[in-house]
Amino acid sequence: LIEHTLYDSLSPARRASLHRRVAQAMEAQDRGREQPRVAELAYHWSEATAPMDLDKAGMYARLAGDLALAKLAPHEALRWYEQALRALSGQSDVDGLTRCQILTGLGDAQRQIGNPGYTRTLLDAAQLAEQLGAADLLVRAALANSRGFVSVIGELDRERITILESAVRFVGP
Repeated sequence: LIEHTLYDSLSPARRASLHRRVAQAMEAQDRGREQPRVAELAYHWSEATAPMDLDKAGMYARLAGDLALAKLAPHEALRWYEQALRALSGQSDVDGLTRCQILTGLGDAQRQIGNPGYTRTLLDAAQLAEQLGAADLLVRAALANSRGFVSVIGELDRERITILESAVRFVGP
């Protein structure tokens, strides 16, 4: 209660400044660590709210999403990837590769929790990866975009087939 009262009494600018300082201190402590505290860093950089902090907020949110997926926590990963996309939307010069990585992770998380939107997300990621020439992301998005057994006996999905064929062309024989 005391913590919340003190926090609420700070001005938004002061809160953002404190979050930035905490994030910078955490980054300094994490140098050389095998696994930095990406979730906490993503939170503090996103709360820093200055336009210059959006890059870091997005980067750490993507890394937190990747870590959550690796730890089999797709709901948490979904939240981090969505936060990373929000951070990207506030930037003027968005890196296509970063956007593709986030979309691929987001689609994978959506698939794991049963969100039917995963198909469109992964198709968008695969098309972007193809445009960028990012074979690893194209293959990852194409392989993650599977309905499992239903793909074998269900209706023919031309978009998925096109993406799979593109992935095979990128990888080679």
